[in-house]
Amino acid sequence: MKTKKAAIGLSVNILVVVIIGIVILGLGIGLLYQFIGGAQNIKSTLDQQTELQLEGLINQGRTVALSTNTVSMRRGEQRVIGIGILNIEDQQTLYLEIPSGKYVSSDGDLTVENTDTKSWILYNNAGFSLELDESLKEAISIVAPKDAALGQYILSVKVCRTQPCTFESQYGNVQNFKIVLN
Repeated sequence: MKTKKAAIGLSVNILVVVIIGIVILGLGIGLLYQFIGGAQNIKSTLDQQTELQLEGLINQGRTVALSTNTVSMRRGEQRVIGIGILNIEDQQTLYLEIPSGKYVSSDGDLTVENTDTKSWILYNNAGFSLELDESLKEAISIVAPKDAALGQYILSVKVCRTQPCTFESQYGNVQNFKIVLN
């Protein structure tokens, strides 16, 4: 008799543990969906804020404007900045170009020209056609590699009428921004 009671007790204990496990799993999945939903809301708000900021800069008469000039991030993180372009000339096709930049170490002792940051930066380089007085807002995605050196990366964004970009084909002012990797 004792073995039957022990077997039933063990079965009941296992059943209770399984039920508790299922409840905790369900709560964890629900919490995960809340976090993901909240992150999507924050992302869309930031995108709207960036678009409004770029719209304000373009309305001030700037032909090329960046949403920010400093991006602070950690290795492995992704950030998005915006660029706004206002065409004040006849209809034309324009191209974005972000050449390799300059690296300055955290302690300021080392400066390297032409750092290989092209694989970090994702943007539309296929070109876009703009009519007179038409504006465009584009995203520039920055993904810092996990093995990137800490410090500052100074990059330039050029808008040009031709590819590859030359000084003569440049449209508007060169926009500089800094990535602070810490």
